[in-house]
Parts: sequence; structure tokens; C-alpha cells
Amino acid sequence: MARVGNPIVRRAANMIWKAVPESLFHPANISPGVVDAAVRWVIWLRSDAADERDIAAFTHWCARSGEHERAALEVIHFWSLLAMAIHPDCDDPLAS
Repeated sequence: MARVGNPIVRRAANMIWKAVPESLFHPANISPGVVDAAVRWVIWLRSDAADERDIAAFTHWCARSGEHERAALEVIHFWSLLAMAIHPDCDDPLAS
């Protein structure tokens, strides 16, 4: 998770997190640190710098615990909802 800990990725995750009201996104039974890590993973994987090793590392991170997997699914789902709100005509919200 070294690249996911990249200061630029961490700053982007913090900016996104501060902009989202807790009432809008608060996954139940998932620790905030794990959700933060999932947010950083999603940001990194959507960057042009992510490669196959990063995808494998993310898959491994998700497999480490059910909490990691739930956090990843929650963040990906939330990211999709945000994309659909911003681009309502988009057929594939994960592509935006």
C-alpha cells in the first residue's frame, strides 16, 4: 500500500472526505481508518499511475478481512453515486 500512502493521494482523500457530510456517507460497522484506506485505494486505482500490481495489491487488501471488502464496496458504490449525480447522462459511472 506504499503508493496508496503517497502524500498526493492522501491529500486528495482528505479533501474528498472533508467535502462529504457524515450523514451522507457513513458505512456501518466499518472503522474510519479502514474506510479512509478504501478511499485512498479507489483514488489511486482511478489514477493513470495505477498498474496491474496495484490491482493485485488492492485485491489482496480486500481479501485480508471482511471489513476491508465491505469498505471497498461501500466506497466504490458511493463513488458511482457521486459520478451519476455529476454526470447523469453517463452510461458507466465508474468510467468518469
